[in-house]
Amino acid sequence: MFQYVFGQLMPIGVISLGLSVIIDRIFYGYWSIVAFSFIKWNVMEGIGAYYGTHPYHWYITQAIPVMLFSFFPFALHAVFRLTSSTHSKPGTGLLFVPMACSIILHSFLAHKEFRFIYPIHGLCLILVGMCLSQKNLLLWSKPKKEKTDKVIVK
Repeated sequence: MFQYVFGQLMPIGVISLGLSVIIDRIFYGYWSIVAFSFIKWNVMEGIGAYYGTHPYHWYITQAIPVMLFSFFPFALHAVFRLTSSTHSKPGTGLLFVPMACSIILHSFLAHKEFRFIYPIHGLCLILVGMCLSQKNLLLWSKPKKEKTDKVIVK
């Protein structure tokens, strides 16, 4: 694990951050890390509130349903299956954790926009696809018994 993190993930992260900072320097004209600027303006100074505020539950009650539209019922079903231990597949929690963390952290901001949670849209659709690909889509449906032509003789 140590070799994977420092041998593969760290170089990719350092190169990505370096390219991002260089590109921002070229276009903004000064050194900037956009994520830190976002935190500074929206969290520390609260300037985003001047552009409108929403209640803490806005992402859950309005943004996610609008973003997923007709896939929303299946997304709810996928989340329900993930949170029930008997129906979840191993490893699917790895998709759910970043989505939940992103929604929870962005819910603390007063100023909310759809564009703040668009990065999790793809993960939501992957979960919906996993839910739709299952044979027993509904939790209350029982698996169909296969008919056999075998005769059991005692």
